Order: sequence, then structure tokens, then C-alpha cells
Amino acid sequence: MARGIWSFLHEWAIYEYLMTRFDERALRFKAVRRSGRCVGRERWIAVSHLQLIKDSRFPDVKSITLTGEASSRCAEVKFTTSEFDYHNDNPESFREKFVSNNGFILVLAHDYLPGGLDKYNVDVFELDRSDFETWCNEYPEKLAISKVIPFRIGSEELV
Repeated sequence: MARGIWSFLHEWAIYEYLMTRFDERALRFKAVRRSGRCVGRERWIAVSHLQLIKDSRFPDVKSITLTGEASSRCAEVKFTTSEFDYHNDNPESFREKFVSNNGFILVLAHDYLPGGLDKYNVDVFELDRSDFETWCNEYPEKLAISKVIPFRIGSEELV
């Protein structure tokens, strides 16, 4: 059996959290890195627009606007920052789809920036982990296998 980092939850759980909290007008992120630099003091930023997340193709979030920003951006969702590796997998696509659209990385927990990513000055935002855990307890049905399996096979219904 292969070894590695395994997760009970799929990123779809985070997508559901994002959409639910946005609908409740309670979605906010903590700025961890802005313009390639670590953010010194804790600063939370509300989300003013979030396009419905329909798939997990890169980037996960096609359009999101943070309060105080004039234009929307894209975002890639990960559980931890170190899992982000698109800049190494396909650098041209990464620059075209992500950097040119002022994309940012959205994580449940920031650990460290993967090697080589610092040259792109990508922003990193962190979810409110405590609120995410509260949401998991409030909406256990959104974590149910019936939500994950159809997503994995690309269908909304099981036959």
C-alpha cells in the first residue's frame, strides 16, 4: 500500500464551507502573505463575492473578490500551503491561469511556502480554523460520503 499524506476529508469539504459561510455573509480570511511578504499583524478580510464552486479543476475558485479590492481573483484551495505544487508541475499553465489572474492560495492551515513559489509573490490566506471546525459540527451532512462520491466520479447522482 502506498504511503503518504492521507486525509479523511476531501477539499470539497472546504468548498462547501466557503459557499455556506459566504451565503451566511460570514466568510473571512486571515492574510498570511501579501505581495510575497509575511503579514506581521493579524488581519481578517471579508469576502464580498464568491462564484459557485462547481469542480476542482485548477484553480478551484474561479472568481472571488475580497472586501476592499476592485477586481475578482482566482484561488486554489489546499489543507496546507506546502501541498501547493502547481508552479512546479506546469509552470506555463501556472503563470497563465494563476499568476496573471492575481490568484491566491487559500488554506486551512499555513505551514510553509513550497520551494520556488516565493519568486511569484503569491498571496496566501488562511481560513478561520476554529470556525471551520464549528461548521463541520453544524453541517455534518455536508461531509457525508454521499457528497464526496458523486464529486469524485463527476456526477451529481449515483446510478
